[in-house]
Amino acid sequence: MNSPSVGDVRNNGITSKPVTPAENPPGHYSGKYISFDYPGTYKQTYSELSGTFLEVYHLESPKKSNRYISVGVLRESFGADSGIRYRQDHPQIYQPQASVPGSLTFVSHQNGFERTIFISHGGLVVSIAAVDSSGRDMTDDQNQILNSLQWN
Repeated sequence: MNSPSVGDVRNNGITSKPVTPAENPPGHYSGKYISFDYPGTYKQTYSELSGTFLEVYHLESPKKSNRYISVGVLRESFGADSGIRYRQDHPQIYQPQASVPGSLTFVSHQNGFERTIFISHGGLVVSIAAVDSSGRDMTDDQNQILNSLQWN
Protein backbone atom coordinates (compact mmCIF):
# COMPACT_ATOMS: atom_id res chain seq x y z
CA MET A 1 0.00 0.00 0.00
CA ASN A 2 1.69 3.16 -1.21
CA SER A 3 -1.13 5.68 -0.83
CA PRO A 4 -2.96 7.16 2.16
CA SER A 5 -6.08 5.39 3.41
CA VAL A 6 -9.39 6.83 2.31
CA GLY A 7 -12.67 6.36 4.19
CA ASP A 8 -14.88 7.42 7.07
CA VAL A 9 -14.36 6.87 10.80
CA ARG A 10 -17.64 6.23 12.61
CA ASN A 11 -18.15 6.59 16.35
CA ASN A 12 -21.35 4.48 16.62
CA GLY A 13 -22.41 6.34 19.77
CA ILE A 14 -19.33 5.42 21.78
CA THR A 15 -18.08 8.29 23.89
CA SER A 16 -14.78 8.42 25.65
CA LYS A 17 -14.59 9.02 29.37
CA PRO A 18 -12.13 11.54 30.70
CA VAL A 19 -9.12 9.91 32.25
CA THR A 20 -8.69 10.80 35.90
CA PRO A 21 -5.50 10.07 37.76
CA ALA A 22 -5.74 7.34 40.36
CA GLU A 23 -5.79 8.51 43.94
CA ASN A 24 -2.38 8.30 45.56
CA PRO A 25 -2.16 5.16 47.67
CA PRO A 26 -1.50 5.87 51.35
CA GLY A 27 2.04 6.02 52.60
CA HIS A 28 3.17 3.91 55.56
CA TYR A 29 5.64 4.57 58.35
CA SER A 30 6.95 1.84 60.64
CA GLY A 31 9.38 2.89 63.32
CA LYS A 32 10.70 1.56 66.60
CA TYR A 33 7.77 2.78 68.73
CA ILE A 34 4.89 3.47 66.36
CA SER A 35 3.50 2.62 62.92
CA PHE A 36 0.84 4.43 60.91
CA ASP A 37 -0.55 5.17 57.46
CA TYR A 38 -0.70 8.69 56.06
CA PRO A 39 -2.33 10.32 53.03
CA GLY A 40 -0.44 9.48 49.84
CA THR A 41 -0.28 13.15 48.87
CA TYR A 42 2.34 13.69 51.59
CA LYS A 43 6.06 12.98 51.35
CA GLN A 44 8.61 12.56 54.11
CA THR A 45 10.83 15.53 54.83
CA TYR A 46 13.95 15.77 56.95
CA SER A 47 13.27 13.92 60.23
CA GLU A 48 16.18 14.28 62.62
CA LEU A 49 15.81 13.57 66.33
CA SER A 50 16.11 16.59 68.57
CA GLY A 51 15.64 17.29 72.25
CA THR A 52 14.09 14.37 74.09
CA PHE A 53 12.27 12.87 71.09
CA LEU A 54 12.74 9.12 70.70
CA GLU A 55 11.25 9.06 67.21
CA VAL A 56 10.05 11.71 64.72
CA TYR A 57 8.50 11.64 61.27
CA HIS A 58 7.80 14.85 59.35
CA LEU A 59 5.54 15.04 56.29
CA GLU A 60 4.70 17.79 53.87
CA SER A 61 2.31 17.97 50.96
CA PRO A 62 4.20 18.91 47.80
CA LYS A 63 0.93 19.49 45.92
CA LYS A 64 -0.41 21.98 48.44
CA SER A 65 2.28 24.19 49.91
CA ASN A 66 2.26 25.20 53.55
CA ARG A 67 0.72 21.91 54.71
CA TYR A 68 2.72 19.86 57.23
CA ILE A 69 2.23 16.96 59.62
CA SER A 70 4.73 16.06 62.32
CA VAL A 71 4.58 12.91 64.44
CA GLY A 72 6.88 12.50 67.43
CA VAL A 73 7.33 10.11 70.37
CA LEU A 74 8.64 11.15 73.78
CA ARG A 75 9.25 9.14 76.95
CA GLU A 76 7.20 11.16 79.42
CA SER A 77 3.75 11.75 80.87
CA PHE A 78 1.10 14.31 80.03
CA GLY A 79 2.05 16.29 83.15
CA ALA A 80 5.72 16.53 82.11
CA ASP A 81 5.17 17.26 78.40
CA SER A 82 6.23 20.86 77.68
CA GLY A 83 4.10 20.99 74.50
CA ILE A 84 0.97 20.16 76.50
CA ARG A 85 1.86 22.58 79.29
CA TYR A 86 2.46 25.40 76.79
CA ARG A 87 -0.93 24.85 75.16
CA GLN A 88 -2.69 24.66 78.53
CA ASP A 89 -0.93 27.85 79.69
CA HIS A 90 -1.98 29.77 76.54
CA PRO A 91 -5.76 29.30 76.15
CA GLN A 92 -5.97 32.53 74.14
CA ILE A 93 -3.99 30.71 71.40
CA TYR A 94 -4.86 27.02 71.91
CA GLN A 95 -8.40 25.81 72.53
CA PRO A 96 -8.84 22.30 73.94
CA GLN A 97 -11.15 19.96 72.01
CA ALA A 98 -13.03 16.92 73.21
CA SER A 99 -10.78 13.85 73.12
CA VAL A 100 -11.03 10.17 73.82
CA PRO A 101 -9.61 8.93 77.16
CA GLY A 102 -5.82 8.85 77.15
CA SER A 103 -5.50 11.74 74.70
CA LEU A 104 -5.57 15.54 74.59
CA THR A 105 -6.34 17.70 71.55
CA PHE A 106 -5.64 21.41 71.01
CA VAL A 107 -6.57 23.65 68.07
CA SER A 108 -5.24 27.07 67.12
CA HIS A 109 -6.24 29.46 64.35
CA GLN A 110 -3.71 32.14 65.24
CA ASN A 111 -1.42 31.56 62.23
CA GLY A 112 -3.66 29.54 59.93
CA PHE A 113 -4.69 26.12 61.23
CA GLU A 114 -2.92 23.96 63.81
CA ARG A 115 -4.34 20.88 65.50
CA THR A 116 -2.19 18.78 67.81
CA ILE A 117 -3.22 15.49 69.38
CA PHE A 118 -1.27 13.99 72.28
CA ILE A 119 -1.75 10.30 73.10
CA SER A 120 -0.36 8.60 76.19
CA HIS A 121 0.65 4.94 76.19
CA GLY A 122 2.85 3.03 78.63
CA GLY A 123 5.08 5.93 79.69
CA LEU A 124 5.29 7.34 76.16
CA VAL A 125 3.51 10.27 74.56
CA VAL A 126 3.00 10.57 70.80
CA SER A 127 2.12 13.96 69.32
CA ILE A 128 0.50 14.35 65.92
CA ALA A 129 0.61 17.99 64.81
CA ALA A 130 -1.06 19.15 61.59
CA VAL A 131 -0.38 22.69 60.35
CA ASP A 132 -1.64 24.64 57.33
CA SER A 133 -0.61 28.29 57.21
CA SER A 134 -3.47 29.13 54.83
CA GLY A 135 -6.01 28.03 57.46
CA ARG A 136 -7.32 24.85 55.81
CA ASP A 137 -8.69 22.37 58.35
CA MET A 138 -6.46 19.29 58.23
CA THR A 139 -8.48 17.10 60.58
CA ASP A 140 -9.21 14.48 57.88
CA ASP A 141 -5.52 14.12 57.00
CA GLN A 142 -4.58 13.90 60.66
CA ASN A 143 -7.32 11.37 61.38
CA GLN A 144 -5.92 8.98 58.76
CA ILE A 145 -2.76 8.81 60.86
CA LEU A 146 -4.66 8.68 64.14
CA ASN A 147 -7.00 5.89 63.03
CA SER A 148 -4.15 3.70 61.79
CA LEU A 149 -1.70 4.40 64.65
CA GLN A 150 -0.21 1.26 66.19
CA TRP A 151 2.22 0.99 69.08
CA ASN A 152 5.08 -1.37 68.21
